[in-house]
Amino acid sequence: MKHFTFIALCLILFTSCQVSEKTANQSSSLSNQTDGSKQLSQVIIKEETGNPNIGITSYTLITDNAEAHRADAEAVMRVKKNFPLAVLTKDRALFERILARNFVFRGGDLLLREDYINSRVQSPGELGFVVQYENMVLQFFGEIAVITYRNV
Repeated sequence: MKHFTFIALCLILFTSCQVSEKTANQSSSLSNQTDGSKQLSQVIIKEETGNPNIGITSYTLITDNAEAHRADAEAVMRVKKNFPLAVLTKDRALFERILARNFVFRGGDLLLREDYINSRVQSPGELGFVVQYENMVLQFFGEIAVITYRNV
């Protein structure tokens, strides 16, 4: 059983290494063979934040209509870049623009939108606050956008 597991893992690793990474703004097709739905494309988009404390160098956009979702992707990424900026600058107006009206923070404490904004704006300084994102993927499912990433 150990040998089978090892061989399976090696096969998966070997197969995943064979997939070539596309360069900036080149697209590749990702077809969904199981349910016959629309064909997806994957586009790697280079990104500049203009702030050395917020590290986003690129993200992968996965969509069935790259042209139609490009503006929406830019809007989502603008919010993703502005959130750490709001934390860093303690900008109440920026928090209010970013957070949804029914926002609820679920962490150690449960905070409603206004309480969360107050806690961020009144918190002690965020000296040395730097965020770095890797493996960022933005995918659209109809009207919903899902962004995944790794914080480092």
